[in-house]
Amino acid sequence: MIESVTWRGTADVEGPVDTVDEATRSWMDARGITDLSDLSPEDLAAFITYLNELPPGVRNSPEFKQLLLSLNALQKGLAADAGKSEEAKLQFQMRFLQTLANATTATGDGLDIAQENAQSAYNSLEVINRWMQDPSSLNGDDIIHLAQHFENLKGLGYSHADFNALGFGELTTQLATLEDLLTDVDGLKSGDPVEWSKAVLAAIEALRASGLSDAHLQSLGLTGESGLEGQIQAGLKAYDEKLAETKNPALAASYLRESMAGLVEARSNALQADDGLTQTQRDFYAQRSEDANDVGKSEQQAQLYMEAPVEELKLPEPGEMTREGLEDYYQELLEYGKTIPPGAQGEPFRKMVMLKLGEISTSLSDMKGDHLTLAQSYGLKIGLLAADTWLMDSAQAYFVGQGNQKVADSFSAKKEAINQLASQIQSFSENLLEEERRVLDKLF
Repeated sequence: MIESVTWRGTADVEGPVDTVDEATRSWMDARGITDLSDLSPEDLAAFITYLNELPPGVRNSPEFKQLLLSLNALQKGLAADAGKSEEAKLQFQMRFLQTLANATTATGDGLDIAQENAQSAYNSLEVINRWMQDPSSLNGDDIIHLAQHFENLKGLGYSHADFNALGFGELTTQLATLEDLLTDVDGLKSGDPVEWSKAVLAAIEALRASGLSDAHLQSLGLTGESGLEGQIQAGLKAYDEKLAETKNPALAASYLRESMAGLVEARSNALQADDGLTQTQRDFYAQRSEDANDVGKSEQQAQLYMEAPVEELKLPEPGEMTREGLEDYYQELLEYGKTIPPGAQGEPFRKMVMLKLGEISTSLSDMKGDHLTLAQSYGLKIGLLAADTWLMDSAQAYFVGQGNQKVADSFSAKKEAINQLASQIQSFSENLLEEERRVLDKLF
C-alpha cells in the first residue's frame, strides 16, 4: 500500500533507560522496526508489554504513565478496528506515529514524514470513499480534484493492485485515461479534433461502464445540462453542420478544435485555481491553460485565412464593370474590413483589403464615363487577383509554420488556380490589344 519510510533513529542508550525518549528508541531498535509506514497493532501491543516490563521506578514516573495511558487508549480504540478497512488502518498508524513522535526528541528520524504520508493518504481515501457512497456529499473542490486524490495515492505508493483490492481499480484506470486526454493539448493541436472528441466521449462511457451512476458522473461535471459530455456532443454536431454548410473539412475541424481547446482551457483554469494543489500541479495546469489558449488563437487565425472572401466578393466580368458596380464592390470590401480583428492576427487581411481598395480607387479615378474600357477592366482584374495571391502566400506560410502541410497545400492549389486565371486574363488582354492595333492599322 503506502510507500515505506525508513526509521532512521538510533537506540544510542547505555545502561538502563530513564526517559520515554530512550525507552521508545530502545524498543524500536530491539523490535527491529525499519518501515514506519507499516506499524501494526501487534507492534503496539509489543511496545505496551515492553514498557510494563520496565522497573517500577521508571514506568511509574509521570511521563511513562502518560505514554502508557495514550498507548492503552489507542489499543482499546483504533487498534481494534485497524484491520477493518484501509482508512481505519491509516487512522491507527497516524495516532501511533504521533505518539511515538511525541515520545522522542530526535529530528530526521522519519516519524514526521511517515505521519504526514499516512495523513495525506487518509484524507484522499476519505474523500474518495465518501464520494463513492454519496456523490452529492462533496463540495466543488473535492469534485474537481477527485482524479488528483487518486494521483496523490499513487504518489504515496498505492499500486493498481492496491486500488483493485480497495474496490475502485477500474475507476482509477478510466479517470487516468480521461485526465490524460484532457491534458493532451499537443494531441488536440496536431491530431484530428473529431477523433479527440470521440475519444473523450469513449472515456466518459467507460467510466459509466465501470459502474458509476449518473449521479456520480454528473457530480464530476461529466454529464448533465452543462457537463463535458454534452458540450462535446454539441461541438461534434456543430462540426457536422459547418461541414455541410461549407463543404470544407479543414474549416469545420478548425472550429471544432477551437471549441475543444476552450473546454480544456476552462477546465485547466478551474483546476489551477484550487488551493489544494501543490505549486507544481498548479504550474502544470497553468501551462495547459496557456497552451489551450494558444491553440484557440491559432485556429481563429486559420479560420480567417480559410474564410477570407477570395471567391465570395465577385467583381462583374470585364466588359461589364460600371462605376456603380465598382462602388458596390468597394463598399463590400469596407464591410468585410470591419469584421477583421485588430492586431497582428488581422494584419494580413487588412493588407489584402487595402491592396484591393487601392486597385479599385485607381480604376474609378481613371474611368471615363460610367464604364471601364476592356483594357482597364482586365488590368483591374489582374490587380485584384494579385492581392488574392499575396494572401494565399501569407496563408501558405502560416500553415507551414503550424505544421499543417495539408491545409498549406490547399492554399498552394488555390494560388495556382488564381495565377492561371490571371495569366489567362493577361494573355486574353494582350491578344485583344493586338487585335485592336491591327484593326486600327487597317483603318488608318
